[in-house]
Amino acid sequence: MSDPLSSDELPVTAVVVARNRAGVLGRCLASLARAGARDVIVVDGCSSDGTRGVARDHGAMVISDHGAGLATARNLGADHASGDWIMYVDSDVVVEPNTIRTLLWEAIDSPFDAVQARLDPVDRDLSYWQRGELWRRRRHEQPGPARAVGCQATLVRRRLVTDVRFDPLFSGAGEDGDFFVRATDAGGRVGFSAVAVARHEDRRSLVAFLRQRIWHGRGLARTALRQGRRYGSAARDEGSVVGSGILSEPQFALFMIASVWGLGLGFAIELAALACNRSLRQQLRNG
Repeated sequence: MSDPLSSDELPVTAVVVARNRAGVLGRCLASLARAGARDVIVVDGCSSDGTRGVARDHGAMVISDHGAGLATARNLGADHASGDWIMYVDSDVVVEPNTIRTLLWEAIDSPFDAVQARLDPVDRDLSYWQRGELWRRRRHEQPGPARAVGCQATLVRRRLVTDVRFDPLFSGAGEDGDFFVRATDAGGRVGFSAVAVARHEDRRSLVAFLRQRIWHGRGLARTALRQGRRYGSAARDEGSVVGSGILSEPQFALFMIASVWGLGLGFAIELAALACNRSLRQQLRNG
């Protein structure tokens, strides 16, 4: 069997899910080309700007999720992938030239079925909210095995996606957490990298930060319905880890207050919406 790390072209298909991201997509795709991905797929969520054109200009295959949302888009990317591994990358992420190779080495050596790169900031001059998000990640995303990871810059064995599948009921946020919990239940091994780095552009302003948190809160509401008590236990564990950090770094207390408020508001909004959609609520509980 040939060594997958011996070639300049790695057995990895990069999948970028994007909607109206023409302003940042180009640098993301250029970084993936430098990092040695065999091919790149952009799954477009019915963009109204130049996202599709930017993707084609960088040689990416462009497919559409027809507005079905994140989970469907991630499944479509896996269905069209040619490599044994998929590198899910957010459109506002820039990978380093060795990011994919390092993740592949770590996945084979550990072994992991999925491993997420450490996320460092793109910007040098960080706002308070960006510094807070970096602090939160450092407290929560410790190197090594994990119950679940995200999809911002994550290498995943393609067979894991084809076997487990992202749940189309998660059209917005929360699709990755739900997928990886079910993947680990099925015997998959996932974790955070100790060495691979990618650069992520976090929200700079309070308004943008809160909008993102509300969106994540809505996804968390669906996750809570799906996972029940397991979600409550995981949320308490994460809250304990981050909460203990505030005692040593109280400057991030305001960040956490805003974060919890945004997540809570999004959670409440989604629960109210699901109360009016009994069929969807029951599908989530039965999943």
